[in-house]
Formats: sequence, C-alpha cells, structure tokens
Amino acid sequence: MADLSFDVNKEELFRVLVDLLVEFNRVCSENDIKYFVVGGTMLGAIRHNGFIPWDDDIDIAIPRKEYEKLKELAKKGVFRQPYFFQNPSTDEGYPKGFSRLRNSNTTQIPFRDISTNCNRGIFIDIIPLDVVPESISKREKMISRLFNYKMIMNSYSRYYSGIGAEGTTKKRAIAYYLILPLFKCRILTMKGLFNRFEKTVSQYKESNEECVGLIACTYGDKRFIWKRELWESKVVWHNFENIKVPIPERYDEILTNSYGDYMKPVKEPNNHGDSIYSIDVPYNKYVQEHFSELKELWLKEIASLPTKNDC
Repeated sequence: MADLSFDVNKEELFRVLVDLLVEFNRVCSENDIKYFVVGGTMLGAIRHNGFIPWDDDIDIAIPRKEYEKLKELAKKGVFRQPYFFQNPSTDEGYPKGFSRLRNSNTTQIPFRDISTNCNRGIFIDIIPLDVVPESISKREKMISRLFNYKMIMNSYSRYYSGIGAEGTTKKRAIAYYLILPLFKCRILTMKGLFNRFEKTVSQYKESNEECVGLIACTYGDKRFIWKRELWESKVVWHNFENIKVPIPERYDEILTNSYGDYMKPVKEPNNHGDSIYSIDVPYNKYVQEHFSELKELWLKEIASLPTKNDC
C-alpha cells in the first residue's frame, strides 16, 4: 500500500488540468461549440481567479445540442494524443453517464473507480446541461430510470474489469449474478446501456420546460438544477489561473442556487473523493505496476461505499 501515490503536488496537478482545459477550449473554439465552467470551477474563477485552494478538478457544463456535436467531432479525432475524449461509447470499461477529457500520459484513480478497466489519466469532467421537467413526478421518474441504468453500467464495468462481485454487498452480488448472462451473451453492452441512458436524460431537449441541470452526473441534486434562462444570458470570460474561462453573465444566481453565500469559503469534500495520482507515469503502466495494491485497497476499503452522485 505504501507504493501508491495518495499525495500530489497541487501546482503540478493544476498545470495538467489547465492544459486539458486549454485543449478542450481549442476544439470548442475551432468548431464554434458553446460551453461554460461550472460548479467549483465557476466558484473558483469568481472567488479566487483560479482553483479553490483545496479543489483538484475542473468541471465543464455544455448544452445538450452542443454536447452531441462535440461527441461526433471526438469520433473524428479532433482531440490529439495524449488527450482522450472518454465516455461509454469510446471506452467500454467507463461506466458514467457523461464524458471526460483525459491526459493518457498521467494517472488519476478516484478510490470509487479503482475497479474499472478504462483510461485513467488525469481528467476534467464534461457534463451535458439537460432540460429537466418541472413536474416533480416526471422528474423523479426520469431520475429513477437514470439511476437504474447507472447501476447496470456499474455492474457491466465490474464484468468488463474481471472483478465481478468481489468486495460488494450481498444484495449487489445477487443482482450482479442475475444480470451476468446478459453481459456474456452481449444482450446488454456498455454502449447500449449508455445509449438508453442518453435517450432518457435528453428526452425533454425539444420541450419548453424552464429548468436545466447536470442530471447526467448529479441526478436529483437541486443545487445543480437551475432556471434555463440563467444559462442563456450573455457569456463573459473570467480570469482562471493563467487563462480565461466562459461563465454566464448571471453567474451570481447560479452560484447562489448551488452554494448559498458562495463568497464565504467553506471547505467541502471533493466530488471525486480521495484519488491516487501520478503526474509522470501513464495510467496503464501505473496500473500494471500496482495492480495487487489497487485491488487490495478496493476490496478492503472502497467497494461498498455509498455514492451521492457520479461526478
């Protein structure tokens, strides 16, 4: 366990993250794709002109239509090595309902994701901004379906990685073995599950509903559901470290909805939880060298931990 890298030089990590954001911005700028920084990244830009000191990630929100355009462009190779645009359509072992841009020459393994077999370079989250129904019953029905798809995607990820039902609860193990034949026969695949997830999460995209949210990642968390009009305001570019990032002009209302008195610093746990890092070692080499230690950590400490959201 001592060989695993739990600490990281924040300046070096921030450098890699900003580089990923610069590459992401390059592709979006060249292809006229609108996006915003969101969550702690937006908060950091406004309050610190950069990262929140205890933060270690970058979050991007992108309207659904722009997101679909970006996914198609990614298939055509607009992101150059070592950058990798990841979602379940491009990486079969990745079980989340949104995308990440990763640097394949590095390593970042959140504890909750140790069992996955996918690209595990340092990443930024790229989350679609989807239309959310105002009807509570419709919203709850949609979120319930999304959560069910996510649980099956997690099970497929366990199947794909070979870890199976090891280290999980008895209830989850039973569910895993019940669905396992469908994985083996390819009746259920990660790509197919992701397509169903995407169809569900974007089902209101042509409607006149007044709310949008990051529900592909945060599900029913009301802090990340807003009035649609807030994101349709003018885009302003704000200082963030040594670059500028896009935020909506009505950021105050967005941040107040998410964090309350957001100018008052309150240290909260990072969304990804604790992570294992290497700035200099590619993830595939790191995993190969530390496979036994990673599996031990997963089985002893992580497998049964509850997850509030997926970001």
